Amino acid sequence: MSAPSIASDQALTRQAASLIANGLDAGSVCMLAAERRVRERVLTRLARRRAALRSDLGVKRLLVSEYAKTAASQLKFWATAFAAATRAGARTLHVVATCPRDPRPGGRLRPGARVRGRV
Repeated sequence: MSAPSIASDQALTRQAASLIANGLDAGSVCMLAAERRVRERVLTRLARRRAALRSDLGVKRLLVSEYAKTAASQLKFWATAFAAATRAGARTLHVVATCPRDPRPGGRLRPGARVRGRV
């Protein structure tokens, strides 16, 4: 499998930022789970479109995280985050998650890596 092209990385960044912005605009709680490099690109793009981004992060309307080291830990994180958001009054949740890279040095995106939309 070859490494993703810059164009596809840009398209995924644009799509992820758009999904999150649309969710925030609709009043949803949004979550972004991705590698640091991807999170930074998505947040940079969001900041250009959304003046209230810092506020969204501060009041936890936008939650940003890395993937946990194990699937069980990741599932526990999602369950805890979803429960906290709904207890706080969230009526809808939007999740954008990118597939983690192969952990080997120089690892590539795993097959099927894509942005997911509304949950």
